[in-house]
Amino acid sequence: ACPFEMQHWEWGYLKRLCHLELFSLEGERNSTGPIAVSADGNRIASAATDGDNVCGVSIWDVGTQKEQLHIEVDALGLGALAMSGDARLVAAVLDQTGSARVWDATTGQELMTIDRPQEEACFSVAFNPDGSRLAVGGKTGTIAVYDVLSKKLVHTIRTKAGAIEAVLFSPDG
Repeated sequence: ACPFEMQHWEWGYLKRLCHLELFSLEGERNSTGPIAVSADGNRIASAATDGDNVCGVSIWDVGTQKEQLHIEVDALGLGALAMSGDARLVAAVLDQTGSARVWDATTGQELMTIDRPQEEACFSVAFNPDGSRLAVGGKTGTIAVYDVLSKKLVHTIRTKAGAIEAVLFSPDG
């Protein structure tokens, strides 16, 4: 640390350059994995664990910097997170099973589970802008699109790309 008598204007300037964060997610659990931000920037979903390695998804209010909801998940870790455009849904990939789940981001109620064979495990998730569809990227290059309300598979895209580590809808869906 620099002695106080040597800390002039440049000290504060350089400190601000090195610490650009607006805030840190500080709660009872450690955020240790992926995050997802709502389209309006007002909510954040983060993977979280507590001291007993209980995994879950925490929903944060950016304005208050407080955790609004914690959804406990029966998993060792989360591989990917996505939040719907209106921030009412959150989806996650469960590491050890390769399945994906969707929850109501206000109540924590589980709405959908996508179980796939281990050789076609889920790697990534993304909602379309209105939250009606969920794209799931798979281990062997398959992208599956599900209707969230009916929970039905509506489209499959097969690629030769290998694992689909990220999926994203265009802003117009």
